[in-house]
Amino acid sequence: MKLCKRKTILLGILALLFSLLIFFAQPVQAAPKWPDRLVIGAPSAGTTLYMVAVGMSEVIKKHTPIKMVQVLPLGGPTVWGPMMKKGEVDLAIQSGANVIDLFLGQGEFTKMGPIPVRTYIGGHRMALMFHTTPDKNIKTITDLKNKVVYTSMMGQPMFLQIAQAQLASAGLTVKDLRVSSTMPSVAQATNQLIEGKIDAFIYPVVSVSVHQINQAKKECVFVNLTNEQADYVEKNNPGYYKAVIPAGEFANKKEMHYAIAFQTNLHGRADMDPEVAYELVKILLEKHNEWVGAHPQAKGWGLDKKPVTIASEPYHPGAIKYYQEKKLWTKEVQEHNDKLFQQLKKK
Repeated sequence: MKLCKRKTILLGILALLFSLLIFFAQPVQAAPKWPDRLVIGAPSAGTTLYMVAVGMSEVIKKHTPIKMVQVLPLGGPTVWGPMMKKGEVDLAIQSGANVIDLFLGQGEFTKMGPIPVRTYIGGHRMALMFHTTPDKNIKTITDLKNKVVYTSMMGQPMFLQIAQAQLASAGLTVKDLRVSSTMPSVAQATNQLIEGKIDAFIYPVVSVSVHQINQAKKECVFVNLTNEQADYVEKNNPGYYKAVIPAGEFANKKEMHYAIAFQTNLHGRADMDPEVAYELVKILLEKHNEWVGAHPQAKGWGLDKKPVTIASEPYHPGAIKYYQEKKLWTKEVQEHNDKLFQQLKKK
């Protein structure tokens, strides 16, 4: 009887030791190595993306040990890209399609070479369209011929790229415009359009400008493409896609047929600690209700939207870990990531 009891106790001790051995053999998740300071690059102050970035910064400050979170109005990736490579910028908000070229060091970014940038979160969609007014009688891309048009913006290569693509879909080039120039700011372009100093300008459709033009000229008119023209732009510009924008989404009075759209993403340094990247993605998505009021377009972010997209550069490993946990990481996205890394190796 005593022998049986001792045997039972011994087996219990062995089972306990075996359980402890299994427990301690499990990999321990490394604690995030939080930086003291985090810098988010954004377009000029007051713009949609700047306001979204400010909303993000407040949530990051509230829910992480980071002592200082700054949103800097740096403009486009030609400015913040090299700064990110030097470690001077940690995150940035920009069109995902535009950053593919930055990642690969091609197109407008050929001279600076590939930048080690990764996607963290896919956000709201925007349409990149030519804006005009009813009195200009510009209804199609062809009607832009011999007009005065802002086709580019300093630090934002995407504007000229898509302006040229939309013109090319109708057999035109910027040389067919009477004047093709660089806009100083969207606010000035909006005022000059209202005052009749220009005929049109290309810019992501944002409610503030549209409201202003609607009030002054009765309607902000968008130059719609045909189905075939939109297909041409989509095919030749990876990351951009054809979309139908319903009336009212951006204060537009009418539905936009075959608009050229893109997804705005949160990008970041490739060398950020994976656990920090994981926590930042988790906080921004799971605390989305705390910053959704930063701007109307902030509603386009969140776990219920499209945080994982194939319209950008590869994802950061920390972000991938989070999306795998949430069952959002797909074979299609993995293939897109692999394809871009293969393209980078050929550079």
